[in-house]
Amino acid sequence: MTCEQNRLTQKKGKLMIKKRLVIPWGWLVSGLLYQIPASGADLRQCQTLITAQNVAQCALASNPSLQAEAAALQAKEGGRINAQRYFPSNPTLNISAARRGAKGMEPEAFNWYLTLGEEIEVGGQRGARKKAAEATWEAQKKRIQGVAREIAKEAWVAFYETLAFEETHALARELETISNRAKEAVHAMAERGRLSPLETHLTDIAATRMFQFVRASERKYYTSRAVLGTLVGVDAQNAAWKIEGTLDPSSFPIPLAPPKDQMAQEDLTSPEIESLQAEEQSLQTTAVLLRRTRIPNPTFFFFAQNDGYNEKVLGGGVSIPIPLPEPIGQTYNGNIQEMEASAQRLAFSRQQAQRTLRQQRRVIWHKVESTRLELQAFSTSKIQQVKEDLQKLAQEIETGHIGIRDALFMQESMIQFFVDHIEAKRLACIAAVEWAHASGAPLEASL
Repeated sequence: MTCEQNRLTQKKGKLMIKKRLVIPWGWLVSGLLYQIPASGADLRQCQTLITAQNVAQCALASNPSLQAEAAALQAKEGGRINAQRYFPSNPTLNISAARRGAKGMEPEAFNWYLTLGEEIEVGGQRGARKKAAEATWEAQKKRIQGVAREIAKEAWVAFYETLAFEETHALARELETISNRAKEAVHAMAERGRLSPLETHLTDIAATRMFQFVRASERKYYTSRAVLGTLVGVDAQNAAWKIEGTLDPSSFPIPLAPPKDQMAQEDLTSPEIESLQAEEQSLQTTAVLLRRTRIPNPTFFFFAQNDGYNEKVLGGGVSIPIPLPEPIGQTYNGNIQEMEASAQRLAFSRQQAQRTLRQQRRVIWHKVESTRLELQAFSTSKIQQVKEDLQKLAQEIETGHIGIRDALFMQESMIQFFVDHIEAKRLACIAAVEWAHASGAPLEASL
């Protein structure tokens, strides 16, 4: 085998080792992130069509913050691997040589000395190190789950807001057509002398306000669309992607379970609270590791030497570090105090998060119930009747059954009715998303 072939063989072996390490890790991260779509077809669909079935997955698959947290988890995995080592340091080999010159009748001599030493942990440092690395890894894993839930929540809210503003914009354009017909009818009556110029001006003002309503709804729609596109990772140059969905809380694919008031505060949990608890555990295990590190590690050594005039000597021994109090030596007191205080801070933060979660669950569930009752007020028959009345408004003005001022007032009330209906649906959908997030439902899971 030539040198070049040998080099290629070694390089191929290194690549195979790297693949064996990285590929299972990729599977692990994918499992932690709840089956984020990784196939090319799924990612291509995120660039063309966003629906209730893929909005959360598309947001998770393309979010740099989540990818950064996954990279941090991979770094923690390196710490777990490093904690598996049996010895705190590599063995040390000391080799020395000397030449003894001739003196009087004594001949010259060549002396050599060899010492092999190894530090041994006797205070349980390896076990503490493994627990600390495992706790740090677990804390990062919980942090990823919390970040994924926040990203999924933002994507769901943006999805429903985009649907709401899209529906509002479509309604505004439809109402603009109806308003223009009423305006034309009023102007025709004014030309025949049946109306005063003041009433014509009032109609023009109403038409201008309707035009402003159309433009405002258009701005809100395109703004919300841009926000959703950013969250799901749509290419900024891609303007052809579509959104499909129903602005209805019943379209939210996660069932909404009522709260359990009998649950004690200390039993309340969520991925965010579990993340705080895991970080607290990580700091506590790190403090234990620092305490174990203060225990001196003996170093056992073996030596062989050729001393004097070819005198062979074999032997061994042990050296033990002498711990000195701070500030003369290192006892890690400051580091331990820092870890314990930080763990206590996280414990208080976790208690506060549990209090906040209990309050949020009550408030958000009330919002879910309130918006549900509000939506029931907009019955299908009532909505249809208002649509028919609005369509007849221009005809009623022409026949003189309704005065201009009354017609404008009725038109504004009907328009506000439709706007309130869309707003009620938007609030109900967002309340469903917020409740799923507060109750710990898998917002980021495959649906």
